[in-house]
Amino acid sequence: MLRKDGLPAALKNMLGIDNPHADRSTQPSDRIRLSVVIPCRNENQFIGACIRSLIQQDVKERFEIVVADGISTDGTRDTLERVRRCDSRIRVIDNPQQIASTGLNYAIATAKGELVIRTDAHTVYPPDYLSRCLHAIDVRSAWSVGGPQLAASDTSLGRAIAAAYQSSFAVGGAKCHYADHEGPVDHVYLGCWRRHAFLRVGAFDTALVRNQDVEFDLRVSDAGGELWQSPTIQSHYYVRRSLQALFRQNMQFGFWKVQVAVRHPSQLKLRHLAPALFIVMLLSLSIASLLSSSVALNALLVLVAVYFGFVGLGAIRIGLESSARIGVLIPFVLPCYHLGYGYGFLHGIVNLLLGRSKILSQFRKLTR
Repeated sequence: MLRKDGLPAALKNMLGIDNPHADRSTQPSDRIRLSVVIPCRNENQFIGACIRSLIQQDVKERFEIVVADGISTDGTRDTLERVRRCDSRIRVIDNPQQIASTGLNYAIATAKGELVIRTDAHTVYPPDYLSRCLHAIDVRSAWSVGGPQLAASDTSLGRAIAAAYQSSFAVGGAKCHYADHEGPVDHVYLGCWRRHAFLRVGAFDTALVRNQDVEFDLRVSDAGGELWQSPTIQSHYYVRRSLQALFRQNMQFGFWKVQVAVRHPSQLKLRHLAPALFIVMLLSLSIASLLSSSVALNALLVLVAVYFGFVGLGAIRIGLESSARIGVLIPFVLPCYHLGYGYGFLHGIVNLLLGRSKILSQFRKLTR
C-alpha cells in the first residue's frame, strides 16, 4: 500500500484535492504536450549542463521543465534561478521532504503536459532526446518508453565505474544497462509516461528513498501497461566518482530493494539475492574456520578463489571492451557494486524482521 502522507502533490492534484503547487488557472485546453520533470538536491556540479541540454532540444512540440529542488545547500538553487530567469519554460518548486519520490510527485502534480518525461540532474541529453521519446511513444501503445542507461564520467576511476555499470559482471542481466536492447522491459530508465499511467496506479511511493521508479514500473506492469525500451533514446548518466560513494550508493540500492520485494515478491531474481548470499556464506565459513573446522576453511578458500576468479574475468572482459587502464581498476570497482549491494540488502532484511519504522540515516541520506 502507498503511504498517503508523502503523496499529497501528485495524488491530490489528480484527484482534484488541494495541491500547493497546482496551477488553478490552467484549463484542459491550455495543456501542452510534454512536461519534463527533474527531482534534484545538491546537484550544482551537474544541474547546469543538464538544463542546458534540455532547453536546446530540437523537438517541435511545446514543452516545459519542472524542477523540484530538495532545499539544496550547495548553490543548486542559485543556478536554477539564473536559468529560470532566462527561459520561461523552466519552473522551480520546493521539495521539502528532499527525496526523489516526493520531488517527482510534486513536479508531476504541477506538470501541464499530456506526457511526462522524468529526467535526472546527473545526466545530459542529446538534442534529439525528447523527439525520440515522443516518436517511440507515438508508435507504441506502451504506457511508458525510455532508453538504455548509458554511464559516463570525466575521471579515470569514474570511467572504470561507468564501464562496470554497463557490464553483467556488475549489474546482472538488467536490460536497461544494455545499449542495443529494444523491446518490452520490467523497468524503463527515466521514462516518458502517458499521464493516465499515474491515474491508474497512483504516484511514486514516498516510503522508498531509492528504487521508487522500479516499484512504480512494477505497478504499471501489474496493471497491464507495457514498458518499452528503445535504443534510439539515449542519454549519459554521470556515475559516482569515488569507490566510497559507489559503495554507499549500492548499499542504499540493496537496502531499498528489500522494500520493493515486500511489495512485489514475484519480481525478486537470483541476481538480487546473490550479493547478500555471498556475504552470508563468507561470514559463516569464516566463523566456522575459526572454530578449527578444516572443511570450513577449505570451503572458504574455494569461495574466495571463485570470487576473485569472477572479478578477474570481469576485469579482463571489461578491459578488452574498453581499455587496459580501465581493466586494471575493475578489481577495485566490482566489489563495491557487489558488497555494497549485499551489505545493504542484508540490512534491509534485518530492518524488516525487526519491524523497525525508523531507517538509519546511512540508508536515507543522499549519496554523492
